[in-house]
Amino acid sequence: MPTLYAGIHLLSHDKPSYVFYSRSRTFDPAEFPGRAEVTTAADRTADATQAEMEAMAREMKRRILEINSADPTAVFGLYVDDLRCRIGYDWFVAQGIDSARVKVSMLSDGTGTYNNFYNYFGDAATAEQN
Repeated sequence: MPTLYAGIHLLSHDKPSYVFYSRSRTFDPAEFPGRAEVTTAADRTADATQAEMEAMAREMKRRILEINSADPTAVFGLYVDDLRCRIGYDWFVAQGIDSARVKVSMLSDGTGTYNNFYNYFGDAATAEQN
């Protein structure tokens, strides 16, 4: 679901966009608009490896600093699922980007969100701890 929502948002504007995702079969990068730079795993038949994820993250952080240097008043939009919300801090705040300039859209990971909630807190209906 997060990739669907972020993909739909990407089609709703004409601003330069930088897309990073780990499930390589989620989208076909060839179908993205020309203004979208898509970074994904080298092997399009498998999910990104940990090393690829780290390389993609470094590239995104580098790009953010490049944009910030070119325009210190730039406002960034970040679509991120709740299971990876720390990216907002790592990519922006830790690099000196004022959080007021980062518009975060927090998306549920779907069943992953529910499963994590259930594993940590138990059944929401009964409040029974696991």
